[in-house]
Amino acid sequence: MHNKKILVMSILLFFLFIFLAQFRFSLPIFSRSIETKVSETTNNLVIVDEETLKLNQEIGLTGNADGLKDTLPKESETEYSNIIYGNIGNLSSENVKIGISKADPFVNVRELPDKNSSIVGKLYKDAAAAIISYEGNWVKIESGTVKGFINVEYLNLNLTTEEIIEQYGKLKVLIATDGLNVRAKTTEESKRLTVVYSNEVYPVLDVKDDWIQISMEDDNMKGYVAKEYVNLIVNYQQAVSLEEEQALLRLNEETAEETAITCLFSPCRKWQSTL
Repeated sequence: MHNKKILVMSILLFFLFIFLAQFRFSLPIFSRSIETKVSETTNNLVIVDEETLKLNQEIGLTGNADGLKDTLPKESETEYSNIIYGNIGNLSSENVKIGISKADPFVNVRELPDKNSSIVGKLYKDAAAAIISYEGNWVKIESGTVKGFINVEYLNLNLTTEEIIEQYGKLKVLIATDGLNVRAKTTEESKRLTVVYSNEVYPVLDVKDDWIQISMEDDNMKGYVAKEYVNLIVNYQQAVSLEEEQALLRLNEETAEETAITCLFSPCRKWQSTL
């Protein structure tokens, strides 16, 4: 009798083991089908298998479907859109690291990364340079027609793109549509001052959320145009070579001489003597 009970219990345990084994191995299929159905109702934002889950955990995309969008990398927000980037040297200012000179009044650009090396140009305060490479405490730069080295202590290398544009950029607008109204204030209901046309370029005085204040120097007027109908052009003050600086000095001297000669035979001589 005792042996019979043992046999019955063994048979029952055997069938219980078979049942549990079947349930265990069918569970992933059941789970996968549930997740797949859920994903169809959430635009496939739910992770549907272990391989995808592992991949997304490695790149930091964890969380439920509702929170997944918040974990995705976000583009940097800037008030400056539709920008045409001018060159620094021969390089687009959009695609290079930019350093701004903090030397007063200028820092020498040298041929080699050595303070005793030949001077090839000057980078004046607030002028921009494209960063090519680093060599110890020296930075290889390109700016204007000048290529050479500057000691890193004379450059501000920690500015964001927005800060560089806002603080050191020379901004102009290129009108991108015909018959664009220039308004007295930043609203479509404000007074229309004049009309500007496609491909005309004007200096920028201020950048608002949806409006840009421009200067129309010929008309001695300033007003606002809608940002969506223009392109911003950004350029920067750049380095000057020794040859360029000498040419500028000669030009200034010639201009001063011409002014002095003109004043000998005009009222400006009397005007100057009264200062």
